[in-house]
This record gives sequence, C-alpha cells and structure tokens, in this order.
Amino acid sequence: DDDNSNGWVDEVAALSQAERKVIESKLKPVKLMLTKVWKVTYKIIYSTTDLLPAWIACLEELGQPIKLIPRDMCTRWNSTYDLLLFLLEHRRAYTQFTGDARNKL
Repeated sequence: DDDNSNGWVDEVAALSQAERKVIESKLKPVKLMLTKVWKVTYKIIYSTTDLLPAWIACLEELGQPIKLIPRDMCTRWNSTYDLLLFLLEHRRAYTQFTGDARNKL
C-alpha cells in the first residue's frame, strides 16, 4: 500500500529519476520566487519602525485601502495561497514598494 498513516500518497516516488529532474527544474523558478516573496514580506511585517510604515504610506499614496500583508505560516493551512492572492490584489503597491531604493529590498 502506497498510502502512509495520514492518507498521503507520494506521487514523486513513482517517477523515474529523469522525470524527477524535469519536475525539479520546472519548479525551481517557482520556489525561488516564493522564497523571495517570503523574505520580503517577512521584513515588511516585522519591521514596525521602517518598512511597515513605508508599506502603509505606499498604499495611501496609491489610494488603496490600508491592509497588512498576511503572514505565511507553515502551521496555518492555505496561508501561502492567501499571501499570493493578497500580493496579486496589491500588485501595483508591491511592485512600487519593492522597486523603491529607499526600502533597501
């Protein structure tokens, strides 16, 4: 039986070495992007004296409602999706904020 005690099935285990390499190469850009997003949003959320006020000012400047970036937590189901959805909804502010050299991101 391929299922473990939690009901998960490891689909990757059934792949050949060549198939695994193809999948890993296709997922690498996604993993790099997620890592960058996690680092930037972590800095914004926990920099309450520099980056967080600058994020709020950026939203105000663009006339967007003031919303804090949701935290991505491994113990909170779907939090990566929530974070990415938030960033898509606030793409203009995120792009402007990360492109501003004063924020040193």
